Amino acid sequence: MYYFSSPQLIQLEQPCKNKYTNFSNIETISFDKLEDPLWNKFLSMIHNKTGDIKTKPDILPIFNSVLERSYISFYNEPVIYENINKGYCVDEKRTIGIITSRPLRMFIKKSNIDLEQPIYYIDFLHVDTNKSKQEQQLIKYEVIQTHIYNQQLLNIHASKNGNAKTHTSNNIRICLFKRSNITNNIGVVPLCLYKSFVFSLKQYYCKRSISECLIQKQNHFKHYQTFEVTKSSFHNVLDFIKEQHVDRFHVFILPNINNLFEQITSRTLIVYYLFDVINGKIISVYFFRLHKRTISCVGSICYYDKDAIRAGRINKNTEELFIYGFKLILCQLTEKKVLPAPSEKKKNNKSSEKEEYDFFSIENISDNCIIVNDLIKTSKNKSYLFYRTRDTMYFLYNYIHAKCDSKHVFILQ
Repeated sequence: MYYFSSPQLIQLEQPCKNKYTNFSNIETISFDKLEDPLWNKFLSMIHNKTGDIKTKPDILPIFNSVLERSYISFYNEPVIYENINKGYCVDEKRTIGIITSRPLRMFIKKSNIDLEQPIYYIDFLHVDTNKSKQEQQLIKYEVIQTHIYNQQLLNIHASKNGNAKTHTSNNIRICLFKRSNITNNIGVVPLCLYKSFVFSLKQYYCKRSISECLIQKQNHFKHYQTFEVTKSSFHNVLDFIKEQHVDRFHVFILPNINNLFEQITSRTLIVYYLFDVINGKIISVYFFRLHKRTISCVGSICYYDKDAIRAGRINKNTEELFIYGFKLILCQLTEKKVLPAPSEKKKNNKSSEKEEYDFFSIENISDNCIIVNDLIKTSKNKSYLFYRTRDTMYFLYNYIHAKCDSKHVFILQ
């Protein structure tokens, strides 16, 4: 048995072929070379898995990157149609599995020094549910192993050909996975393990609890305002994020700056900040994604001064202000007319209709932990407040890192 005292790579060289690498059925392509027929296959697989109707403009912002490429792999099964009367055969491929990867930046605190590592976030892993569970599991193993192998080779090939876009990609050896609704031990040490909570916005007590908080605090916090991040405020918010992550989080993961900017401006990612009008400074930042009828808070960062960092906690007034900011933004998101997604702009001419949400979910990670603790503490009857909970975990591939408390981890994909 080996013990490692510090975070480190497991395999320094490029991955090797193994029993799960399948080059006959699996094809890997960079997103900048993905043509419309394959885009349609990808979107169809997403719809089959989640029920969401997405188009290319809905998905593309998360995969666009100036410095590095994003990749997608298709598991294709050969299908032969035979027409006996006309005497010919048609040989086609049917896609039964997909997986994607997109570049992120990981900062790890080690001896008061931030180590930066480029990583790939693995997402949209899906296999046709018509297959048996055993077949699905085997296909997933093959898709993961082959995708990781192929993306490394494609990056190295692009770098050797002098492609400026991939001048750092060939060094990416680490992958990040996320799992939800964990029902059994998957045999890996998680980077962090936590619960995600889903609340009903239609439930009476949930609305009353949030409204009471805002009424009680609005006079006390009248000099603070919330704003959605735009092109003009992006760099100010980015400076706040950089300042806080250096001293605050043990593990900090986020997209490249250009990709983060594109996600925000396309409203694929909704970001708000709480602003101190008198002193002219940002107090906190909140990150949301909108899915169908659900508002998801995927992360947040609260301002810690040096004294708070040394103490390991913020003062009570700052904590109350942080929670107040979140509840104020949540009310704004539920009440405002949300701009339609790109796929719905042409279909929906009733732009004046109000978008309603049934639920909001929050991941108990980063400074979201402060918000979750408040929601639990102020709940008079948890069975009425919580709609459901689910276990969620992140884990790293080809990298060793001790398990972290989720409050010390910030991850934005």
